[in-house]
Amino acid sequence: MGLERWEAGWEIPSVNDTLLREKNQITLPTEIVEAAGLTPTKDRIDWRFEAGEIRGRKLTRRLTKEQVVQAIKASPLKFSRSWEQMRKETREA
Repeated sequence: MGLERWEAGWEIPSVNDTLLREKNQITLPTEIVEAAGLTPTKDRIDWRFEAGEIRGRKLTRRLTKEQVVQAIKASPLKFSRSWEQMRKETREA
């Protein structure tokens, strides 16, 4: 890859390559970290190898059981019938 000439002048390609260190560690380029909205020491990344490429995606934090129960209790959505009533209505219909 060399310098490419285009209408506004010379294009200088950015380098986003990283070196894999002895313990299989890398440092992500700042532009990638910022673009992905990653926060060091807080965010986790799921890595996979697909179609000849190493791909990573930011993992979203999972809620604890207690947080889920609280969210359900706080939800404005409420069922007007019991589970047994809804099951009976759907099985007999």
